[in-house]
Amino acid sequence: MDFNKELEGFNFFEVDADLENYTNETVCYLDAFNRTLKKIGKEQNSANLLLDELNEKLEENSGRTAIESDLRNRLEDANRENRLHLENMMAMMDQVEDLYRYSLKHNSAEWASQIKLVWENMKNALALSGISIIDSSGTGFDPQIHTAVLVRVNADIPVEAVLEVLKSGYTAKMQVLRKAKVIINKKEECENE
Repeated sequence: MDFNKELEGFNFFEVDADLENYTNETVCYLDAFNRTLKKIGKEQNSANLLLDELNEKLEENSGRTAIESDLRNRLEDANRENRLHLENMMAMMDQVEDLYRYSLKHNSAEWASQIKLVWENMKNALALSGISIIDSSGTGFDPQIHTAVLVRVNADIPVEAVLEVLKSGYTAKMQVLRKAKVIINKKEECENE
């Protein structure tokens, strides 16, 4: 067997096509998400400007009930539109989060590292918009920001500690948009009780 001939048949500098496709897919998802996030940010800014304008007009024209009623309606519409944008953003984040958690559980190291990078970039982009993610594994259960959906028993961990976050929650400007869905620890039940 001629090793030199065998080695000439391999191209060690060629990137695996599957890995290249995964990378290209991830980049496409990231680009689409960033475009959507920018659009949401622009629409949110314009809605905020509209809200400021409406608040100023409400103060100037407090005696005019017809104008006040119209402005209140427009304000409510803008608030509904903002809420719809936030719900759509959370739905997109949920899909990426589900993919991230799935890749971690199934020991897909390459995917997990790629998706973790996307997840962290998305969290940073949200933080710039004033939105924080509630992802608090290992902390104590707080009913203000958590919803317990499952309970497990682990004697090595404090009672009511968050064992796992199933779905992240979100806050904006100190207001909870959605509570995190979590698994909490409970005290082991005695057989005599």
